[in-house]
Amino acid sequence: MRRELFLQRAVRARRTGRGLIAVEALAGFLALAVGASLDVTRRFWPAGADVELAARFWPGLPGERTIALLDAADGETIAEMDVPAGPFADVPVRLSRVTEGGATLWEMAGERWPRALVLQARAGGRPVGTPLILEVLREPPRLSDAWSARLWRAVESGDQAAARSLLELPAGARRELREAVDDAPPPAELAGPLGVLVHRDHRLIMRTTAGEMTLALRWDAAPRTCAHVLSLAQLGVYEGVTFHRILAEDAQGRPFFVQTGDPTGTGLGGCGWRIDFERSSLEHEFGVVSLARLPSDVNSGSSQLIMCLSREACAGLDGVYASFAVVERGGGVLRRVARGTAGGDEASDPPTVRSVSVVPAPPYVSPPVADVPLRLAPRGRIAR
Repeated sequence: MRRELFLQRAVRARRTGRGLIAVEALAGFLALAVGASLDVTRRFWPAGADVELAARFWPGLPGERTIALLDAADGETIAEMDVPAGPFADVPVRLSRVTEGGATLWEMAGERWPRALVLQARAGGRPVGTPLILEVLREPPRLSDAWSARLWRAVESGDQAAARSLLELPAGARRELREAVDDAPPPAELAGPLGVLVHRDHRLIMRTTAGEMTLALRWDAAPRTCAHVLSLAQLGVYEGVTFHRILAEDAQGRPFFVQTGDPTGTGLGGCGWRIDFERSSLEHEFGVVSLARLPSDVNSGSSQLIMCLSREACAGLDGVYASFAVVERGGGVLRRVARGTAGGDEASDPPTVRSVSVVPAPPYVSPPVADVPLRLAPRGRIAR
């Protein structure tokens, strides 16, 4: 409402020639729309260091100015730092400062640290401007499929009976283990954070032939996968790709998923490189976006995306695929994409991604959630 008021004043001032009012109105609008800008002198900061932050606030913002350090998983404030007066300020984010318990934030980390932190500018207690994401870096687990991992452990321990039983498994049972993920934890001396990597938060605006969807990244769930897909979108990998696989329903008739992101359109291609599997805390349900991979290769994620249509059908994807984003706006468009074919595994004349724009994210309040449109269920019930 305040933004509309400022725009109206600017237009009225232009018509009446009152240049000063126009400038004031424009400045007020920009203060509300942009608010503040945060930047860092470098993106990687080792464990034990303080992150050096440059903050810029628009002069029209009311109230005290602060930088909040938030837990990306729930938006809770971990620490808050005052910002000196003036439009420009250098603010050290003191991750090495001593807390009330006598330990530094780094020392408190251990298993309690979230996978990602958020740096959010505030004015008068209100979040303003695009946040920065601090990806907490740790030694990654050793990833393998469950069959190979069990066989390796049997050989290492000298358990010949266990190794023989794994080698003699029927093809179906072996395939099932091959598709499961086994992750061995890193050594105890590498259990703590190794540092932080700074990202600017963004939204992905996916324009399709069925309409427009806004994808919000869930840095708290799978930060490495978020950074990977964000870089692909910035490179233009998703321009013009089709939804090559549309499984509107599974064998039980439950809404399943649609799949896109293959530049070849065959379902066999990718961007030309792969990333390791990242276990995500985000459950697969309607509107959740996950990185596809080969069932037989844990670390084969490239550019293909799975977009879920229901929790009932997609619950089995938890822990098997890296879920990293949600359809924050355009849930109805996702449903239209799912209706873009008469059925079958491969979509004929499927919907297409026309373009993907990368835009700055709004201020961070809490983890983004999927847009689940209400629909009329059978027998007059309202379902999600």
